[in-house]
Amino acid sequence: MKILKITFILLSVLLFSCKSEKSLEQYFVANEDNDDIVIVDVPVSLVKNTTNLSKEEKKAIKSVKKLNVLFLKKDKKNEKEYLKQKQSLSQILKSNKYQTLSKLKSGKTKIDIKFIGTDDAIDEIVLFATDKDNGFFLARILGNKMNPDDMQLLLKNIQNMNFDMNQLNNINLNL
Repeated sequence: MKILKITFILLSVLLFSCKSEKSLEQYFVANEDNDDIVIVDVPVSLVKNTTNLSKEEKKAIKSVKKLNVLFLKKDKKNEKEYLKQKQSLSQILKSNKYQTLSKLKSGKTKIDIKFIGTDDAIDEIVLFATDKDNGFFLARILGNKMNPDDMQLLLKNIQNMNFDMNQLNNINLNL
């Protein structure tokens, strides 16, 4: 009986001491029905013609598995919601699992770029941009061992890509 009590106490301490961190995935799911937040799942197949791309750019595209985007346009009616949601996302991104890649600031706009993985093999890239007047934007790029140099090259040359606009019909917009 004494062992049972000790086991129960230890389990209770472990359960209540574990920090329950909310993930970005949980945040997306929890806000699917939030009228202030627009969520878009962008198909990677949107890139149709890769013949003009370099070997590194093709490799970068193949390493991307999923792209999730969400944004909240701030206005006078939703200022409290904006602050609440911005704080929630900021808390999630403070987690130790996210490493800071870069922080940028231009005027009222702040951009925080984070990643999960190693310097050579990134599994997730998160771009979180906030603007005091306009709201916030979050892009979540999920992949498999994405190479940072290849991804940077891909982003620089994105204007050279041909997009299959028919794929836009398959994008899930939560408005």
